[in-house]
Formats: sequence, structure tokens, C-alpha cells
Amino acid sequence: VRAERYAEALEQLRHVDGHVGAVPWSYGADPAAEYTVYRALAVAGWEGSGGTPATLPR
Repeated sequence: VRAERYAEALEQLRHVDGHVGAVPWSYGADPAAEYTVYRALAVAGWEGSGGTPATLPR
């Protein structure tokens, strides 16, 4: 996400989806909030780059 490689970020999030105890968000005070922010940024960046929900990586 920080490198603005949103498709790659979504792919990695897909692998750990739901595991809020994973690195890097587990380093924060509220891992669930950290995860939610990273996931939202990845989706928003991907959509901003022309991605659509219909072509979201599964």
C-alpha cells in the first residue's frame, strides 16, 4: 500500500484476509483498526487506478 502497488497489496491481503494478528498491522495498538485501514487504502487505490469491483482479485 505504501508503495502504491495496490494490485499486489490486494493479492497479499487476500492471503491473510481476516487474520488481523498478522504483520504489519499487529504492531499497532489496535490491530483490527490497522488492518481495516490498510485494506481500505488498498481497495481505494486499486479502484482509483481503474480497477472495478467486478475484476477484484479473488
